[in-house]
Amino acid sequence: MHASFTVGDTQIMASDGMGSGHASFQGISLALSPANAADAQRYFDALADGGKVQRELQQIEARQVDRAESRREVQVALAEAHAEAAQVRAEAVAEKAVASAPKVVMKCLDKDRAVTTKVDANGRTTMYVCESYGDMVALKALKHTRKSIASDSKWSDDTRAEILADIDAEIARLSR
Repeated sequence: MHASFTVGDTQIMASDGMGSGHASFQGISLALSPANAADAQRYFDALADGGKVQRELQQIEARQVDRAESRREVQVALAEAHAEAAQVRAEAVAEKAVASAPKVVMKCLDKDRAVTTKVDANGRTTMYVCESYGDMVALKALKHTRKSIASDSKWSDDTRAEILADIDAEIARLSR
């Protein structure tokens, strides 16, 4: 029986035979690929306590480190290749998005509309944004609100005067 599984960052490989002579159960062989040297020492010490050490840790550690480094180098190379491919795809998508994105111009073509859109002969879209449209809508709303508050008797004279003064100041600012 052979097995390989991962616990945390550690790959564990096990066998119930030593691979030589007549098969008889005499324990198991266990090979670990710990994430670092400190984990390797901790695992070795725990397994050696009550077990039979076939090879010292230093003999195993160099081979494990080389294999882990090779595996990490391959993983890094694959990650870099994936990142490069993703970057190329992202740049292509961004280039298309920029090419097809509408041009935005802060210029009022129609004072009764917030945005006016035009498409030229090449199919390029230009959006003209009327900044004064928002001010015009706000000004209308403030004037309506002022009229309602001025005629509302639920406010005290002092409170009403204070609110109307604030509204008048904002109306004056937007009217410039």
